[in-house]
Amino acid sequence: MSADRWSVCPQCLRFHQEGVDAAIEALEKAYGIVSANDFMKMKEALDNKIAVVVPITTLREDCEWWMDDNGKFTIVYNASCGTCGFKYEYNESDQAL
Repeated sequence: MSADRWSVCPQCLRFHQEGVDAAIEALEKAYGIVSANDFMKMKEALDNKIAVVVPITTLREDCEWWMDDNGKFTIVYNASCGTCGFKYEYNESDQAL
């Protein structure tokens, strides 16, 4: 079965940003403490981390909605990321009649 939609995984995006933030903090703490050569290596590693683009379409989204013969409306939504393992499921029903 194919996915209804592929989109950016919010958890992958968060993990990437946390890694960038940690590298910035480490670089700021290292300033004036490590050698200029080591600082430049850390800066280059940070630049490379920032340049990495989070995979654009790792979040698979599937959604179904229907109303049965008795007037019960149902929504089923599932999202999952094969990269980081994020999963989310939403199921809701409402008796329309």
